[in-house]
Amino acid sequence: MVKLINREPRKPREQKIKRNCIQNNIQSNNTVALTTSSRGWRGSRLIIILLLLCSCSTAPKKPAEISVVRNRAWQQLELANTAIDRGSYEEALQMLIDVEKLAYQIDNSELIINTALSRGNAWLALDNSDNATKAWDEAEAEAAAAKDPEMQAMCRIYRNRAAIILLDEAQNGTDRNTVSTNTDTTKINSIIQNTKADIAALVHNQLAEALGWTVIGLAEKLNRNWDASEAAFKKALAIHEKALSLELAAYDNYLIASLWSVAGDYDKAIAALENALAFDRRAENTHGLISDWEALSVVYEKAGRLTEAARAKVRSEKIIEAAQ
Repeated sequence: MVKLINREPRKPREQKIKRNCIQNNIQSNNTVALTTSSRGWRGSRLIIILLLLCSCSTAPKKPAEISVVRNRAWQQLELANTAIDRGSYEEALQMLIDVEKLAYQIDNSELIINTALSRGNAWLALDNSDNATKAWDEAEAEAAAAKDPEMQAMCRIYRNRAAIILLDEAQNGTDRNTVSTNTDTTKINSIIQNTKADIAALVHNQLAEALGWTVIGLAEKLNRNWDASEAAFKKALAIHEKALSLELAAYDNYLIASLWSVAGDYDKAIAALENALAFDRRAENTHGLISDWEALSVVYEKAGRLTEAARAKVRSEKIIEAAQ
Protein backbone atom coordinates (compact mmCIF):
# COMPACT_ATOMS: atom_id res chain seq x y z
CA MET A 1 0.00 0.00 0.00
CA VAL A 2 1.40 3.42 -0.95
CA LYS A 3 1.79 5.72 2.06
CA LEU A 4 -0.21 8.90 1.65
CA ILE A 5 1.89 12.03 2.06
CA ASN A 6 0.65 14.75 4.42
CA ARG A 7 0.78 17.92 2.34
CA GLU A 8 -0.71 20.25 5.02
CA PRO A 9 1.68 23.15 5.84
CA ARG A 10 3.04 23.38 9.34
CA LYS A 11 0.64 25.59 11.31
CA PRO A 12 3.09 27.40 13.61
CA ARG A 13 5.17 28.64 10.65
CA GLU A 14 2.06 29.73 8.77
CA GLN A 15 0.77 31.68 11.77
CA LYS A 16 4.10 33.45 12.21
CA ILE A 17 4.17 34.50 8.56
CA LYS A 18 0.64 35.88 8.74
CA ARG A 19 1.41 37.74 11.96
CA ASN A 20 4.50 39.36 10.37
CA CYS A 21 2.45 40.43 7.39
CA ILE A 22 -0.18 42.06 9.59
CA GLN A 23 2.46 43.88 11.64
CA ASN A 24 4.13 45.18 8.50
CA ASN A 25 0.83 46.51 7.16
CA ILE A 26 0.06 48.26 10.45
CA GLN A 27 3.50 49.86 10.83
CA SER A 28 3.52 51.59 7.45
CA ASN A 29 0.95 52.66 4.89
CA ASN A 30 3.35 54.09 2.36
CA THR A 31 4.05 52.44 -0.96
CA VAL A 32 7.60 51.36 -0.14
CA ALA A 33 6.53 49.58 3.04
CA LEU A 34 3.72 47.80 1.25
CA THR A 35 6.06 46.71 -1.50
CA THR A 36 8.58 45.40 1.00
CA SER A 37 5.87 43.51 2.86
CA SER A 38 4.57 42.03 -0.38
CA ARG A 39 8.05 40.88 -1.38
CA GLY A 40 8.61 39.38 2.06
CA TRP A 41 5.38 37.43 1.76
CA ARG A 42 6.21 36.15 -1.69
CA GLY A 43 9.67 35.09 -0.54
CA SER A 44 8.30 33.23 2.45
CA ARG A 45 5.70 31.54 0.29
CA LEU A 46 8.42 30.42 -2.12
CA ILE A 47 10.38 28.91 0.76
CA ILE A 48 7.32 26.97 1.91
CA ILE A 49 6.70 25.62 -1.58
CA LEU A 50 10.33 24.50 -1.94
CA LEU A 51 10.22 22.78 1.43
CA LEU A 52 7.04 20.96 0.47
CA LEU A 53 8.51 19.83 -2.84
CA CYS A 54 11.62 18.51 -1.13
CA SER A 55 9.78 16.65 1.61
CA CYS A 56 6.79 15.41 -0.41
CA SER A 57 8.22 14.02 -3.65
CA THR A 58 5.60 12.54 -5.97
CA ALA A 59 8.15 10.42 -7.89
CA PRO A 60 7.01 6.77 -8.11
CA LYS A 61 8.72 4.39 -5.72
CA LYS A 62 10.65 1.44 -7.12
CA PRO A 63 8.91 -1.95 -6.69
CA ALA A 64 10.28 -4.23 -4.00
CA GLU A 65 10.56 -7.08 -6.51
CA ILE A 66 10.69 -7.40 -10.31
CA SER A 67 8.66 -10.22 -11.89
CA VAL A 68 8.43 -9.36 -15.59
CA VAL A 69 10.63 -12.19 -16.91
CA ARG A 70 9.26 -14.63 -14.35
CA ASN A 71 5.67 -13.98 -15.39
CA ARG A 72 6.54 -14.34 -19.06
CA ALA A 73 8.31 -17.63 -18.39
CA TRP A 74 5.36 -19.09 -16.47
CA GLN A 75 2.99 -18.06 -19.26
CA GLN A 76 5.18 -19.75 -21.88
CA LEU A 77 5.48 -22.87 -19.71
CA GLU A 78 1.69 -23.06 -19.47
CA LEU A 79 1.45 -22.83 -23.26
CA ALA A 80 4.03 -25.60 -23.61
CA ASN A 81 2.11 -27.83 -21.21
CA THR A 82 -1.09 -27.19 -23.16
CA ALA A 83 0.75 -28.22 -26.32
CA ILE A 84 1.73 -31.49 -24.60
CA ASP A 85 -1.87 -32.09 -23.52
CA ARG A 86 -2.94 -31.59 -27.15
CA GLY A 87 -0.34 -34.00 -28.53
CA SER A 88 1.99 -31.37 -30.04
CA TYR A 89 5.10 -32.81 -28.41
CA GLU A 90 7.79 -31.49 -30.76
CA GLU A 91 6.30 -28.01 -30.63
CA ALA A 92 6.24 -28.19 -26.84
CA LEU A 93 9.92 -29.17 -26.70
CA GLN A 94 10.85 -26.12 -28.78
CA MET A 95 8.84 -23.86 -26.50
CA LEU A 96 10.47 -25.38 -23.42
CA ILE A 97 13.92 -24.42 -24.71
CA ASP A 98 12.94 -20.75 -24.49
CA VAL A 99 11.30 -21.23 -21.08
CA GLU A 100 14.45 -22.87 -19.73
CA LYS A 101 16.58 -19.94 -20.93
CA LEU A 102 14.32 -17.50 -19.12
CA ALA A 103 14.38 -19.66 -15.99
CA TYR A 104 18.18 -19.62 -15.87
CA GLN A 105 18.35 -15.91 -16.68
CA ILE A 106 16.57 -15.14 -13.43
CA ASP A 107 18.03 -18.15 -11.56
CA ASN A 108 14.57 -19.44 -10.59
CA SER A 109 14.74 -23.01 -9.27
CA GLU A 110 10.99 -23.58 -9.35
CA LEU A 111 10.84 -22.68 -13.03
CA ILE A 112 13.91 -24.79 -13.83
CA ILE A 113 12.32 -27.81 -12.10
CA ASN A 114 8.92 -27.45 -13.74
CA THR A 115 10.47 -26.95 -17.16
CA ALA A 116 12.56 -30.11 -16.81
CA LEU A 117 9.54 -32.12 -15.65
CA SER A 118 7.48 -30.96 -18.63
CA ARG A 119 10.35 -31.76 -20.97
CA GLY A 120 10.47 -35.28 -19.53
CA ASN A 121 6.74 -35.69 -20.15
CA ALA A 122 7.11 -34.66 -23.78
CA TRP A 123 10.00 -37.07 -24.35
CA LEU A 124 8.09 -39.91 -22.69
CA ALA A 125 5.11 -39.27 -24.98
CA LEU A 126 7.53 -39.55 -27.91
CA ASP A 127 8.70 -42.93 -26.53
CA ASN A 128 12.16 -41.58 -25.75
CA SER A 129 12.59 -42.83 -22.20
CA ASP A 130 16.31 -42.00 -22.12
CA ASN A 131 15.77 -38.28 -22.70
CA ALA A 132 12.78 -38.34 -20.34
CA THR A 133 14.91 -39.88 -17.59
CA LYS A 134 17.65 -37.32 -18.16
CA ALA A 135 15.15 -34.46 -17.82
CA TRP A 136 13.71 -35.87 -14.60
CA ASP A 137 17.21 -36.39 -13.20
CA GLU A 138 17.87 -32.67 -13.79
CA ALA A 139 14.61 -31.75 -12.05
CA GLU A 140 15.35 -33.93 -9.03
CA ALA A 141 18.91 -32.60 -8.71
CA GLU A 142 17.64 -29.00 -8.80
CA ALA A 143 14.93 -29.73 -6.22
CA ALA A 144 17.47 -31.37 -3.92
CA ALA A 145 19.85 -28.42 -4.27
CA ALA A 146 17.01 -26.02 -3.52
CA LYS A 147 16.08 -28.08 -0.42
CA ASP A 148 12.41 -27.78 -1.35
CA PRO A 149 10.41 -30.78 0.00
CA GLU A 150 7.33 -29.94 -2.08
CA MET A 151 9.31 -29.77 -5.31
CA GLN A 152 11.04 -33.03 -4.42
CA ALA A 153 7.67 -34.70 -3.84
CA MET A 154 6.43 -33.44 -7.19
CA CYS A 155 9.51 -34.86 -8.94
CA ARG A 156 8.89 -38.27 -7.38
CA ILE A 157 5.26 -38.20 -8.59
CA TYR A 158 6.40 -37.55 -12.16
CA ARG A 159 8.92 -40.36 -11.86
CA ASN A 160 6.30 -42.76 -10.47
CA ARG A 161 3.94 -41.91 -13.31
CA ALA A 162 6.61 -42.89 -15.81
CA ALA A 163 7.36 -46.06 -13.87
CA ILE A 164 3.70 -47.13 -13.98
CA ILE A 165 3.38 -46.40 -17.70
CA LEU A 166 6.59 -48.24 -18.54
CA LEU A 167 5.60 -51.16 -16.32
CA ASP A 168 2.24 -51.36 -18.07
CA GLU A 169 3.94 -51.37 -21.47
CA ALA A 170 6.47 -53.96 -20.39
CA GLN A 171 3.75 -56.31 -19.16
CA ASN A 172 1.16 -55.71 -21.86
CA GLY A 173 2.85 -54.08 -24.85
CA THR A 174 1.09 -50.91 -25.91
CA ASP A 175 -2.45 -52.35 -25.61
CA ARG A 176 -4.15 -50.35 -22.84
CA ASN A 177 -7.25 -52.58 -22.96
CA THR A 178 -5.63 -55.65 -21.46
CA VAL A 179 -3.97 -56.26 -18.11
CA SER A 180 -1.52 -59.08 -17.48
CA THR A 181 -2.11 -61.40 -14.54
CA ASN A 182 1.68 -61.41 -14.00
CA THR A 183 1.80 -57.76 -12.98
CA ASP A 184 4.38 -56.98 -10.33
CA THR A 185 1.89 -56.14 -7.59
CA THR A 186 4.60 -55.56 -4.98
CA LYS A 187 6.19 -52.80 -7.03
CA ILE A 188 2.80 -51.32 -7.90
CA ASN A 189 1.68 -51.24 -4.27
CA SER A 190 4.94 -49.56 -3.32
CA ILE A 191 4.31 -46.86 -5.93
CA ILE A 192 0.78 -46.35 -4.60
CA GLN A 193 1.95 -45.89 -1.01
CA ASN A 194 4.86 -43.63 -1.96
CA THR A 195 2.64 -41.48 -4.15
CA LYS A 196 0.08 -41.06 -1.37
CA ALA A 197 2.89 -39.87 0.91
CA ASP A 198 4.07 -37.41 -1.74
CA ILE A 199 0.52 -36.08 -2.21
CA ALA A 200 0.37 -35.40 1.53
CA ALA A 201 3.56 -33.34 1.23
CA LEU A 202 2.01 -31.07 -1.43
CA VAL A 203 0.51 -27.90 0.00
CA HIS A 204 0.52 -25.29 -2.77
CA ASN A 205 0.43 -27.34 -5.97
CA GLN A 206 -2.98 -28.83 -6.71
CA LEU A 207 -2.13 -29.81 -10.28
CA ALA A 208 0.76 -31.92 -8.98
CA GLU A 209 -1.67 -33.45 -6.49
CA ALA A 210 -4.02 -34.29 -9.37
CA LEU A 211 -1.15 -35.98 -11.19
CA GLY A 212 -0.50 -38.01 -8.05
CA TRP A 213 -4.07 -39.27 -8.05
CA THR A 214 -3.70 -40.12 -11.74
CA VAL A 215 -0.65 -42.24 -10.89
CA ILE A 216 -2.62 -44.04 -8.18
CA GLY A 217 -5.52 -44.58 -10.56
CA LEU A 218 -3.24 -46.12 -13.17
CA ALA A 219 -1.60 -48.32 -10.54
CA GLU A 220 -4.92 -49.53 -9.14
CA LYS A 221 -6.04 -50.30 -12.69
CA LEU A 222 -3.01 -52.60 -13.09
CA ASN A 223 -4.01 -54.22 -9.80
CA ARG A 224 -7.55 -54.68 -11.20
CA ASN A 225 -8.99 -52.67 -8.32
CA TRP A 226 -11.58 -51.01 -10.56
CA ASP A 227 -13.47 -48.99 -7.96
CA ALA A 228 -10.27 -47.75 -6.31
CA SER A 229 -8.90 -46.81 -9.73
CA GLU A 230 -12.03 -44.84 -10.65
CA ALA A 231 -12.06 -43.09 -7.26
CA ALA A 232 -8.48 -41.91 -7.78
CA PHE A 233 -9.18 -40.68 -11.32
CA LYS A 234 -12.25 -38.81 -10.07
CA LYS A 235 -10.15 -37.01 -7.45
CA ALA A 236 -7.87 -35.82 -10.24
CA LEU A 237 -10.93 -34.87 -12.30
CA ALA A 238 -12.36 -32.74 -9.48
CA ILE A 239 -9.12 -30.76 -9.26
CA HIS A 240 -8.89 -30.28 -13.02
CA GLU A 241 -12.52 -29.20 -13.31
CA LYS A 242 -12.05 -26.61 -10.56
CA ALA A 243 -8.90 -25.30 -12.25
CA LEU A 244 -10.67 -25.28 -15.65
CA SER A 245 -7.95 -27.56 -17.05
CA LEU A 246 -10.28 -28.83 -19.75
CA GLU A 247 -7.81 -31.03 -21.64
CA LEU A 248 -6.77 -32.76 -18.43
CA ALA A 249 -10.37 -33.20 -17.31
CA ALA A 250 -11.09 -34.84 -20.66
CA TYR A 251 -8.11 -37.15 -20.18
CA ASP A 252 -9.31 -38.12 -16.69
CA ASN A 253 -12.60 -39.27 -18.23
CA TYR A 254 -10.68 -41.06 -20.97
CA LEU A 255 -8.75 -42.99 -18.30
CA ILE A 256 -11.98 -43.85 -16.49
CA ALA A 257 -13.37 -45.18 -19.76
CA SER A 258 -10.22 -47.22 -20.29
CA LEU A 259 -10.46 -48.97 -16.94
CA TRP A 260 -14.14 -49.84 -17.38
CA SER A 261 -13.45 -51.10 -20.89
CA VAL A 262 -10.83 -53.44 -19.46
CA ALA A 263 -13.25 -54.45 -16.69
CA GLY A 264 -15.91 -55.25 -19.29
CA ASP A 265 -18.42 -52.60 -18.17
CA TYR A 266 -18.94 -51.02 -21.56
CA ASP A 267 -21.85 -48.79 -20.57
CA LYS A 268 -19.68 -47.02 -17.98
CA ALA A 269 -16.86 -46.80 -20.51
CA ILE A 270 -19.12 -45.19 -23.11
CA ALA A 271 -20.52 -42.72 -20.56
CA ALA A 272 -17.00 -41.68 -19.56
CA LEU A 273 -15.96 -41.22 -23.19
CA GLU A 274 -18.99 -39.04 -23.81
CA ASN A 275 -17.85 -36.88 -20.88
CA ALA A 276 -14.35 -36.78 -22.37
CA LEU A 277 -15.80 -35.59 -25.68
CA ALA A 278 -17.69 -32.80 -23.91
CA PHE A 279 -14.51 -31.47 -22.27
CA ASP A 280 -12.43 -31.77 -25.45
CA ARG A 281 -15.09 -29.90 -27.41
CA ARG A 282 -15.01 -27.08 -24.87
CA ALA A 283 -11.22 -27.01 -25.15
CA GLU A 284 -11.31 -27.31 -28.96
CA ASN A 285 -8.78 -30.09 -28.47
CA THR A 286 -8.54 -31.83 -31.84
CA HIS A 287 -6.01 -34.42 -30.62
CA GLY A 288 -8.27 -35.36 -27.73
CA LEU A 289 -11.39 -35.53 -29.90
CA ILE A 290 -9.69 -37.96 -32.28
CA SER A 291 -8.63 -40.17 -29.37
CA ASP A 292 -12.12 -40.08 -27.83
CA TRP A 293 -13.91 -41.07 -31.05
CA GLU A 294 -11.38 -43.82 -31.79
CA ALA A 295 -11.85 -45.22 -28.29
CA LEU A 296 -15.63 -45.02 -28.65
CA SER A 297 -15.39 -47.03 -31.86
CA VAL A 298 -13.43 -49.75 -30.05
CA VAL A 299 -15.78 -49.88 -27.06
CA TYR A 300 -18.93 -49.89 -29.21
CA GLU A 301 -17.49 -52.80 -31.16
CA LYS A 302 -16.73 -54.71 -27.95
CA ALA A 303 -20.27 -54.08 -26.82
CA GLY A 304 -21.62 -55.45 -30.10
CA ARG A 305 -22.98 -52.07 -31.20
CA LEU A 306 -21.44 -52.24 -34.65
CA THR A 307 -23.43 -49.46 -36.31
CA GLU A 308 -22.38 -46.99 -33.63
CA ALA A 309 -18.81 -48.30 -33.81
CA ALA A 310 -18.70 -47.59 -37.55
CA ARG A 311 -20.14 -44.10 -37.05
CA ALA A 312 -17.55 -43.30 -34.37
CA LYS A 313 -14.75 -44.50 -36.62
CA VAL A 314 -15.96 -42.33 -39.52
CA ARG A 315 -16.19 -39.34 -37.18
CA SER A 316 -12.59 -39.76 -36.00
CA GLU A 317 -11.40 -40.07 -39.61
CA LYS A 318 -13.19 -36.86 -40.60
CA ILE A 319 -11.58 -34.97 -37.74
CA ILE A 320 -8.16 -36.32 -38.72
CA GLU A 321 -8.75 -35.25 -42.33
CA ALA A 322 -9.90 -31.80 -41.26
CA ALA A 323 -6.85 -31.33 -39.06
CA GLN A 324 -4.36 -32.02 -41.86
